[in-house]
Amino acid sequence: NASWPALQRFGKSYWSSEEASVPADWGGAGCWGRLLNQNYVRMNMTANIAWSLVWSAYSNLDCFGNGLLYAFQPWSGKFSVNLPIWTTAHT
Repeated sequence: NASWPALQRFGKSYWSSEEASVPADWGGAGCWGRLLNQNYVRMNMTANIAWSLVWSAYSNLDCFGNGLLYAFQPWSGKFSVNLPIWTTAHT
């Protein structure tokens, strides 16, 4: 990234916003883990924000299943923690 040397020179933090949308399975968890590690190793990036953190949408959408957490009825308080959360906790 061309802006990385300038950020490093000025001592600015470098964050990744809405980095990626990954499936909530082991493949998505592996992809998310590689992304977290590469961002830190290559650019000293210490914050990565996933799209979407909590998935509370209808199942007929094309991009269904890309949340780190599922909350299909958020008003009920029921949610499920998906595999990319495990990766985040261990990376």
